[in-house]
Amino acid sequence: MRNILYFCSTKHEQKNITMETKDLMIGDLVRKLERGGHSIPVKIIAIYEHNADYETEDGHTGCMSIHGYEPRLLTPKILERIQSEPNMAIEWDDRKTEETGEDWYELRIHNGPDTALCLQIRYIHELQHALRLCGIDKEIELCRN
Repeated sequence: MRNILYFCSTKHEQKNITMETKDLMIGDLVRKLERGGHSIPVKIIAIYEHNADYETEDGHTGCMSIHGYEPRLLTPKILERIQSEPNMAIEWDDRKTEETGEDWYELRIHNGPDTALCLQIRYIHELQHALRLCGIDKEIELCRN
């Protein structure tokens, strides 16, 4: 018997999005907000009640309020880099929200004959959570922009 779990994530606006502790898991790739409206890519390495530790791409670490992070947008290039393994398939379709024109992805993950997940996502950390939920332990590595 095949178990299929359908999950729809909430839609966020692209700019000025802050996250909450419940949105994060260790290993998530997000952006750390900097002064002047800039942000830098970081990886979450520890999570506390009101803040989270991060590591930058060049190995520096720090701690910041949980509201100092924002999600990183998912792109087709990132989805294309995820390699399929035996008994695992990842399929996706690029979509746009009619009202706002924002990109999102309809994702289908099959891991063996008994696990399937279908969801709508926009951010890298949502993809990471979906893979973990399906029992797929994959490190997502991003090239510097």
